[in-house]
Amino acid sequence: MLPGRHLQPEPGRGLRAVLCRKRRGLPDDEPLQDVQLRDHEPTDFYDVLWPQQVTRLQQTLASLANFDKRSPIVLTVVSPGEVEATLSMLTSLQAVGEEASSLVIGTSLGICKALSEGNGVSGNKCIAVQPAQDVRSSVFKHAILTTVAAAGLTDRIVYASPTATFSRNLDSADPHKHVLFAQKSCSNATADVTEPIDGSVIHLSDAPEASEILMRAWERMLIDDKLSHSEALAAAVKATSYAEVGLLSCDSYKVQSANATDADKILSWEMPPGVAENMRRQHKKANANAWVDRLRKQASNSTQRRERSAEMSDTARHAEWKKQADGWKDTWEKRVQELRDENGYNETEVREQRKLRRQWNKAHKTTHKKRVRYLPPEEAAKVKAKDEAWEASQQKQKEDDLAKAESRKEAFQREVEKAQHAMEEEADEEGDEDSTEDEAGAA
Repeated sequence: MLPGRHLQPEPGRGLRAVLCRKRRGLPDDEPLQDVQLRDHEPTDFYDVLWPQQVTRLQQTLASLANFDKRSPIVLTVVSPGEVEATLSMLTSLQAVGEEASSLVIGTSLGICKALSEGNGVSGNKCIAVQPAQDVRSSVFKHAILTTVAAAGLTDRIVYASPTATFSRNLDSADPHKHVLFAQKSCSNATADVTEPIDGSVIHLSDAPEASEILMRAWERMLIDDKLSHSEALAAAVKATSYAEVGLLSCDSYKVQSANATDADKILSWEMPPGVAENMRRQHKKANANAWVDRLRKQASNSTQRRERSAEMSDTARHAEWKKQADGWKDTWEKRVQELRDENGYNETEVREQRKLRRQWNKAHKTTHKKRVRYLPPEEAAKVKAKDEAWEASQQKQKEDDLAKAESRKEAFQREVEKAQHAMEEEADEEGDEDSTEDEAGAA
């Protein structure tokens, strides 16, 4: 368990139960026997992210937040083609003297490596998180933001789109508001939350209001596949009617316009880094050990036969065999009788014909004289001595085999274990050489 309020998403309704605890001010370990969750909330939200990567995402977040210190975090989710814009956004944060750590989430392999080759973005953490199913880019980014916010590992999270740049540090925002959004249009100086909001920049405090707004927006984006990220957030804010929601000052940030088609394209599902390599390594190891498994199976057959013999007595086996034999005998007798009826078979007539045939064979029986050639006594003695010598050699060989059976079995077992150990060492060496792009710090 990580330090701080580590809220681990659980399958099904686990994360919703956590949000209900936060919304009602209950401790994390308080049972929810009387808490009624809303039935209209979808239960398949959490299939968007791989469970292994959710755990790794929260571990990375806790480390950047300095665990119990719960330091602020800047979160950005980068899709392919947004690397240059992300470098500009991170550079603008450093230019205004922002001290909060940055967590960059790449939605595919290669993004973190490209960021590490950029200039002026040192000190940021980048990890790859791939979707577990085909999903819109906006839904996947919002799913990551909701998962990070619901973990409760930091006092403040600032979500920044790669298209945003900052002209003032993040401390300039209103500290009395739990949720702050960017403005869709900066023409009105006295804008409030009734005006259209922009989800490109979001300030979130560790409060139940923030988590509920994000969960409501996530739900609406899954129900309506044409709803944009900003529209879903606006609908969620309108449904909650929280007074702690406000808008950011226009002079603190700037959002570049982006192509809507490119910004919300479909991301294909991918396996987490290292899983495919481990599967291939295990398959190769299984093929290499297949012949050893066959030998083990053959060696265990005798043991299995002995166990079956102990379970079933000889009397029961004979009774089962007799029952089967009687069934086959009855079937055969019925078939023979059917053939006799079809061909008009007369058993008495056939018996008389066989009797007459035996009488005729006896009357016309011819005797053949057998001519046997015997070997001379000397030759017969040689043949007998040769046969006795062969039988003696066979008996000796049999005695030697019985005497050395255990030693040969042990020698064979040693050779099998030696070969298996060599294959395991080879597999371990290959595993050490395989490198996967798990994570890379932008330098």
